[in-house]
Amino acid sequence: MKKIVFGLCLATVAIAGSAFINEKKSITESYLVQPATGSFIRLATAPGACMSSSGLNCKYAVTAFGRLYIPAQSTYTNANIEEYLGDEWIEEIPNVGPGTYYTP
Repeated sequence: MKKIVFGLCLATVAIAGSAFINEKKSITESYLVQPATGSFIRLATAPGACMSSSGLNCKYAVTAFGRLYIPAQSTYTNANIEEYLGDEWIEEIPNVGPGTYYTP
């Protein structure tokens, strides 16, 4: 009986440990910006301006839910941005239009 209980305890610890290892890291930054057409990156602040071009806006604000659910990646595609807009994980910033982001 002791071996069964001990085995169940070990199985529980193994399952709980793997849950922490497999957890996806989410972002902590406040903005997703487009430094080049079709590619977005994360930034803590986005004080720069936008160069006008067609396509998606040059920067988006990340919502509280976005910080929980957007995976930490080095870059994001237009499809990612459109998905995050639909999920309300990011939001458009007033007076920011389509273009690429640059810092002066």
